[in-house]
Amino acid sequence: MALNQGYSFRHTVVPEGSGATVVRYLVEHFSHSTEAQWRTRIEAGEVTLNDQPAREDDLLRAGDQLVWNRPGWVEEETPQSFGQVFLDEHLLVVDKPSGLPTIPGAGFYLNTLLTLVQREYPEARPLHRLGRA
Repeated sequence: MALNQGYSFRHTVVPEGSGATVVRYLVEHFSHSTEAQWRTRIEAGEVTLNDQPAREDDLLRAGDQLVWNRPGWVEEETPQSFGQVFLDEHLLVVDKPSGLPTIPGAGFYLNTLLTLVQREYPEARPLHRLGRA
């Protein structure tokens, strides 16, 4: 299976983060990854600070721009079709199959309903998910 193209996660440093190092800030604000994982990403050049490669001991200021350029990854297989229920000049209603995430998240970036719909209707934007509890 092929890798997707990756994704750039952008974040503006909050005022409370002023004076923190890059690695400390990332660990405290993005707990999905360990300090060791963030250090590895910084060393690999995946993290930038104000459009420059970040160093783990760089000190942050409120308003600084941190970007993690996540490399591509292999996504789980998902259904690759959807049903079209209604279409007019303003609205598209689709029937999403089970197992197909609606929007990117939780390890899915391209294998989502939104991506499939936008291949046919590039201007489409999610409005509502009627079947969700």
